[in-house]
Amino acid sequence: FADGTLPIVPVRVFVRDPNGTIRFLRPVMSGAEFFDAETLGINNEGTIVGTFTVNPALPLFGCQGFILKDDAYTVFNYPGAVATLLTDVNDQGTICGTWSDSNESLHGFLRYKDGSLVPVEVPDAGAGGTIPSGLNNRGEVVGYYYGTDSNTHGFILSKGTYTTLDFPNDGGVTLACGINDEGVIVGPYLPGEIQAFIAIPVR
Repeated sequence: FADGTLPIVPVRVFVRDPNGTIRFLRPVMSGAEFFDAETLGINNEGTIVGTFTVNPALPLFGCQGFILKDDAYTVFNYPGAVATLLTDVNDQGTICGTWSDSNESLHGFLRYKDGSLVPVEVPDAGAGGTIPSGLNNRGEVVGYYYGTDSNTHGFILSKGTYTTLDFPNDGGVTLACGINDEGVIVGPYLPGEIQAFIAIPVR
């Protein structure tokens, strides 16, 4: 949030099937715990991405990404990272996520189906870094970043261009968390109690 901290709490992860059946995901590995409900995404093929840790005492350091496809887990760690958080996946298999360096600065990235990696770094981001949190099937990415003005700003990345998204009178905190194929964005903002917004593009 605005103070540069990343909200990570233990969670139980479940999937609700179209028929209403709810099933909990098994741990990625023995002793692992899922962390942070914001670092979970699923596509129309049923592929799930997220984050887990085997050291709850240090929730950010040591966090690793997972990909669950066809009931099989794949662990993914960004090269050189002390923590990797996967937040969303689209129907092409592109994954967005964040990695942390040893200075606790956060960096965004896209991981394509062929394994190639592309950075997602808002040019105006401060030392806190950039956190992509959602993407759609058109390749548009949304998220938030910690600005040099000590505020937390939402952003959208579309066709190589970054655009800042701040809800009016947000108290310095806007988080863009999800985007659909029509470009509609959702997320929370402050001040006071956390409130939700929907941003509908004018084309």
